Amino acid sequence: MKKNIIGSALMILLTATAVHAQDNWNNQNPANNPVAQFGHSMAYIGDDKVVVFTSNYFTSGSETWVYDLSDNTWTNKSPVAQPSSRGNSAMAYVGDDKVLLYGGAGFNTSMNDTWVYDLSDNTWTLKNPASNPGSRWNHAMASFGGDQVLLFGGLSASNDTWVYDLSADTWTLKNPVTSPPFIGTQGPGLSSIGGDKVVLFGGDFFSQDTWVYDLSDNNWTLKNPSIKPPARWIG
Repeated sequence: MKKNIIGSALMILLTATAVHAQDNWNNQNPANNPVAQFGHSMAYIGDDKVVVFTSNYFTSGSETWVYDLSDNTWTNKSPVAQPSSRGNSAMAYVGDDKVLLYGGAGFNTSMNDTWVYDLSDNTWTLKNPASNPGSRWNHAMASFGGDQVLLFGGLSASNDTWVYDLSADTWTLKNPVTSPPFIGTQGPGLSSIGGDKVVLFGGDFFSQDTWVYDLSDNNWTLKNPSIKPPARWIG
């Protein structure tokens, strides 16, 4: 009996240790990587890869990098043409090896251009939708799946909700009855949670709100979890 108890206790300890060991950040230490930056944009692009658009207010150029988790490598893609240097733009996956980039800020200006990067042929394409969300930076974007992306908030803007449809090359202002308040629009975190929903958290030093947007009924819902992270924003 004593051996069984000791054996069971040891098994519990080993299991707990294994579970705890999985809950770690690991420095991958790739041989090459982009130079230190801030205000860059990053998005998943499928097949264990992420694309990073690196530029900021203090550089005159911009670069497009792809990280491949499977072989732990960063590759500077050096496309022939790409968006101009800027900080605090936003990017989101739009399917089929493509990501969408919108807006950003330069010296004394903010931007309202819509770009799509295609990894398969390493090209950036400037889109020309009939309307757009206007100039802004520090906004947030997230994919719904398929080729639609949600954009919310940002400086030089308000608490507006837009959806971009890649196949139609259109931006649509959604005008939901309820939206996160303006105080939550400056650098919130935004992510897909499957289906037609995205979750938003924070935005500004004073916001620790959790909101969920449902595209199917064009509605923002304020959630009230009992435990939540402190107020924060993406500067």
